[in-house]
Amino acid sequence: RFDGLGQFRTLENGAPIDVSADLGSKKFSGSLGLGQYMHDDPAVPACLVRRAMSYGEGHSPTRIESKRIADQTSAFAAAGYRWAPLMRALLSDPQFYSAPAPEAGRVQAADSGARNSSGEGR
Repeated sequence: RFDGLGQFRTLENGAPIDVSADLGSKKFSGSLGLGQYMHDDPAVPACLVRRAMSYGEGHSPTRIESKRIADQTSAFAAAGYRWAPLMRALLSDPQFYSAPAPEAGRVQAADSGARNSSGEGR
């Protein structure tokens, strides 16, 4: 119930602000309810790890990386779902700094049709 400036309010254009939600079969209200909903959903930790990896590595995880995601998710759980240890684990993993091999059929030759700034070929 906070606006864009961080001021608490209970009305928006004269109408009460509804902070309740219904996701699937689960209902909750407010930030505490959302936190509990996320705590109770077993898919959230793996999703968080997958998204952190995806953002940091600059690509969506591939099927080959699923074991790495599972390992990082287990480590995240073992660390009590703390953000700092997750970031430390991701950033200290050498694979975080490598790029996956391109998928077959998506690689083009470097000079196939390449043109310089004047429009001429090489």
